[in-house]
Amino acid sequence: MVDTDAIRAMVNALELCEGDVIVEIGPGKGALTLPLVKRCQGLGCMVIAIEKDKNLIKILRNTIEINRSKVELIEGDALKIIPQVISHYKLSLEAARGRQTASYKLVGNIPYYITGRLLRLITESKKPPALAVLTIQRDVAERLTATPPRMNLLAAAVQYAAQPEIIMHLTPGSFYPSPKVRSSIMKITDIRAPDKEAAGAYYRFIKAAFAQPRKQLAHCLAKMYGRENVLKTFSRLGMPPTVRAHELNLSQLESLSRALGG
Repeated sequence: MVDTDAIRAMVNALELCEGDVIVEIGPGKGALTLPLVKRCQGLGCMVIAIEKDKNLIKILRNTIEINRSKVELIEGDALKIIPQVISHYKLSLEAARGRQTASYKLVGNIPYYITGRLLRLITESKKPPALAVLTIQRDVAERLTATPPRMNLLAAAVQYAAQPEIIMHLTPGSFYPSPKVRSSIMKITDIRAPDKEAAGAYYRFIKAAFAQPRKQLAHCLAKMYGRENVLKTFSRLGMPPTVRAHELNLSQLESLSRALGG
């Protein structure tokens, strides 16, 4: 990333507090890491940067004054290492609220191909971050924040466990080399670990609900819940039998899932 306004926006969006632990995914050559470390020094925050490329790790070690900053560089796959980091540093939002230890926050210009898996890691973790600030592909960001009549499976899944918002759109020129796709900075807050059983039922429900987006929702749900049961539930909740999944908001989807026993 070479856009200084975008870098500043990401650092500001982290809402840094004294004692925070920031986990950065894919620091590269340190375009975000350096200003982040500088901001953290005055707050006593720690930065843990996870980079898969060992050559970039060497560059970062030569760039950042590791001994004079609270910075740790870890070589490896972020998706595998983040759970280990959380466990090692005993990081959890709940503990932070009780002032037993620091909260942790995620940040990064992430490779687009890990977006889906990273979102699942964030929203399904027993110890979710206080918040996450990520650059992701713009069309994915827009799908994540969608509301009726553009509701979709991805939005319904992520919004169930967190609150995503787009804080800035980026152009290809914000990066070097310039990618072929447009990107957005996404801030994810209010991340909570849902009850495992309830979440599993809800995810099964929305998977069925959005399986055939152009079809009426009652038709999509009939196989799983029984047509008569679905129509009675729709009537009880005041939903027309012709409604489609993309026309319902998150609250309505949750209510319908619970009412169907799903």
